Amino acid sequence: MRFCGRLAGALLLAAAGCRQDDPGPAALRLTTEQFRSLAWLEGGWRGRDSALVFYERYRLLDDSTLRGYSYADSAMAAPTDSGLIEMRGGRVETGTDQARWVVTAISGDSVRFDPVHGATNSFTWRRDGPDAWNAVLVFRDSAGGTRVKSYRMERWPPR
Repeated sequence: MRFCGRLAGALLLAAAGCRQDDPGPAALRLTTEQFRSLAWLEGGWRGRDSALVFYERYRLLDDSTLRGYSYADSAMAAPTDSGLIEMRGGRVETGTDQARWVVTAISGDSVRFDPVHGATNSFTWRRDGPDAWNAVLVFRDSAGGTRVKSYRMERWPPR
């Protein structure tokens, strides 16, 4: 399972790089109420930039688990991939055995994930009203440079 949101397949894992010696960021400890504030992610979404279009759906399974699904096309008939954002002991993580991220900041309309192993990029999801949000990925290289990539997520199908 390599999901983490198609923002994993297309966006997150594309930037994965090994950082075995990095202890990673300090994980933010969340309450159930803070985790449930991610409910704005629920529903279907079309993600895009100038060269890429992809489709996702998010669903809160319970008070500590959000499942995301990726789809090959706009019909969103059958998922091609899926993954979890899970809160366990107040710590929220997403990813795979190869690359994992942890929540380091959260508000009512944004959440930031930083790498804990196997990845060098961080990403922030920022709500932009009830029908849109932005995924902003920050890639770091070994020389200390950074590159930013943004994806616009719009409710799909539109209301």
